[in-house]
Amino acid sequence: MSIHYEINKYDDETWREIIEKFDDANIYQTVAFGRYSKGGNNLEHFVLKRDGEIIAAAQVRVSVVPVIKKGIAYIRWGPLWKLKNEELKFSKLEVVLRELRNEYVIKRRLKLRIFPECYEKDNDFLLSIYKKTRFKLNKKYRNKKTIILDIKPPMEEIRSNFKSKWRNRLKKSEQNNFEIISGHNDNLFEKFFEIYNQMHEFKHFKEHIDINSFKLIQNDLPENHKMKIFLAESEGQPAAALVGSSIGNTGICLLAASNKLGRQLSASYLLHIRMIEWLKRMGCSYYDLGGIDPVDNPGGYRFKSGFNGKEVTFIGAFDSCICPISWLITKFGEIYFKLISYIKS
Repeated sequence: MSIHYEINKYDDETWREIIEKFDDANIYQTVAFGRYSKGGNNLEHFVLKRDGEIIAAAQVRVSVVPVIKKGIAYIRWGPLWKLKNEELKFSKLEVVLRELRNEYVIKRRLKLRIFPECYEKDNDFLLSIYKKTRFKLNKKYRNKKTIILDIKPPMEEIRSNFKSKWRNRLKKSEQNNFEIISGHNDNLFEKFFEIYNQMHEFKHFKEHIDINSFKLIQNDLPENHKMKIFLAESEGQPAAALVGSSIGNTGICLLAASNKLGRQLSASYLLHIRMIEWLKRMGCSYYDLGGIDPVDNPGGYRFKSGFNGKEVTFIGAFDSCICPISWLITKFGEIYFKLISYIKS
């Protein structure tokens, strides 16, 4: 049995064909998403093969200081190792982590940071695999939470499991005769931005993402990976909108917004039903509601908890580094970006 890895810079279409082999594929591992992220000007594609067949893969964002070429390699929601129609083999995860570390930490002397799609309690056993392969848990990232909804059952059963108050608001929403428009085009994104800006003006919340980048990402995504925008209108007036992704086994609610009209008419309740119906048609088994923050966004948390899904906490990020220079560069970089973020807020 021969195992080796290759590193390339694939175009969108070639990489799409590769990640579609995996159940754990996601939008964060697409070329388009990486391109508009920090370090996106230097994307690499790591592919692990066994006897010539792909068994794991990862899109890596590399950010280094010129000349000395030291810095960080970052993987978000990867590596991909859960091949479709194949029994999970955790020994394969161990192999791909060793090979990633061999390339980026040992050979190139970078700091390697991996933020996997893994949750506390459910996936605690994976901690031992990361530890065994010389990765250290970065506890700074352990406060990120979300709610995962199992959408494999029929819609009737999914709806019956919602909390009673949520079901009542859903019925109210269904009685309001919304026109639901869905698609991938720029016009729908513009309408989403309009609703989002109205919501931001009302709530004055701190923005953690650049929503405008999602339109750029959308334009670059391959056709069958494009995000789906759901828009609810009442008598021709935009009320609420959702943006979702259906890549892989878990669909994600990436963006959500509702204005005063949408809140009055409970528009978001119906939109999430349409989102779930679409994700089921696309073959997804789970719905990630896109993060929760009970402290800074209690209203959003109450709304999402009404789905009666499973509240989970991400295990966090894993770091591996043997080069003091790369460690220092990364440390100073984090301080700089934290300072910039503080100044902007």
